[in-house]
Amino acid sequence: MTLMRSHIAGLFQVVIPVFGDQPGNAIEAERRGYGISIPIQELTTDKLLEAVNKVLHDPTYTNRAQEHGTLVLDEIVKPLDKAVWWMEYAMRYPGLKHMRSPVQDLSWYQYFLLDVIGFVLLVITLILVIVFLTCRCCYRTCCATSSRKKSKQA
Repeated sequence: MTLMRSHIAGLFQVVIPVFGDQPGNAIEAERRGYGISIPIQELTTDKLLEAVNKVLHDPTYTNRAQEHGTLVLDEIVKPLDKAVWWMEYAMRYPGLKHMRSPVQDLSWYQYFLLDVIGFVLLVITLILVIVFLTCRCCYRTCCATSSRKKSKQA
């Protein structure tokens, strides 16, 4: 959960990390000076109200958020310009056959990896047969030896 106030190039935050990467992001927001983190275990109405008032009324949070936002939003090419370029590119080269995925040219058994699955099953079957034959050979050798000993003793 995050309380944010937008500015031209940044925002300040009151962060309540709950799960996943949120605790790390909250610590980073505090370290960079544009946010306040309140762990969910320590969350009280008073702490939340104090944090919201602090980020709303302390200009250092706004300044740090604007500085950080300017760094993040600075790009060589703006996303809108990039989208326009790609649209024009698609119009210049109708069909875009050179950008098709090679997957579209595979046969159905290759697409579903049936050739790979068949090969893996063949290898596994061969290994199991070899193990079975080896075990059978060892068993016969051991049993034949013990039955010969028993017949000699009789």
